[in-house]
Amino acid sequence: MVNFSNPYRPSLNPAADAIRNAVPLDEGSNLRYVRVPDLVALKLYASGRTDLADIVELLVRNPDADLDEIRGVALPYDRDNSLEGLIAEARQRVATGR
Repeated sequence: MVNFSNPYRPSLNPAADAIRNAVPLDEGSNLRYVRVPDLVALKLYASGRTDLADIVELLVRNPDADLDEIRGVALPYDRDNSLEGLIAEARQRVATGR
C-alpha cells in the first residue's frame, strides 16, 4: 500500500493531480474516477510488480488511450524507466489478441 499523503516522504507524487483531474461518473454525480494517464502515474509511483502489471492490463483494455498524454503525465514518476517497455508489452498483447 502507498500513502500518497505521507508528509515524511518529500518526493513528488501524482495523487493531488489525479484527484484534481478526476472525471464525474455521470452528470450530477459526486462519484468521480481517475483518468487513465493519472492512474498510470499512480501505478508507476507505487511501482510494485503488481502495479506494473496493472499498467499493462490498463493499456490493453484501453487501446485508444492517448499515449502522448500518458507519457506527459506519468514520466515524472517513472523512476525505473519502465513505462516504454510496459507500453510495448501492451501493444504486443493488443496486436496478438492476448
